[in-house]
Amino acid sequence: STLYNALNVLISDENEPENHETAVISILNYPNPISNGTYFSYKSKKKTECELTIYNIKGQKIKTLFSGYTDKINMFWDGTNRANKPLSSGVYYYKLSENKEIKAIKKCTIIH
Repeated sequence: STLYNALNVLISDENEPENHETAVISILNYPNPISNGTYFSYKSKKKTECELTIYNIKGQKIKTLFSGYTDKINMFWDGTNRANKPLSSGVYYYKLSENKEIKAIKKCTIIH
């Protein structure tokens, strides 16, 4: 069966006190553990500056998967580093940031 790794975070916009609408951030990767790659899916109610980055267990940046202004990300990652070389089996982390603020850090495992 396919395993899912999801996080939903509720945030409110403090810059607009009269606007009490809450934005929902959702980041999902599947399958997890990863053997031949994984899909990332993200959506928010409003467009923001977003970055999705992969790190190793030592906290070293492996690859930036997305960096730009959007309200959604739907992409496939093949389990490679910046040089497009396959990563070793092990634990890795992906981080989603909005406007340079960390919104989610989740674990993914690569198995070969």
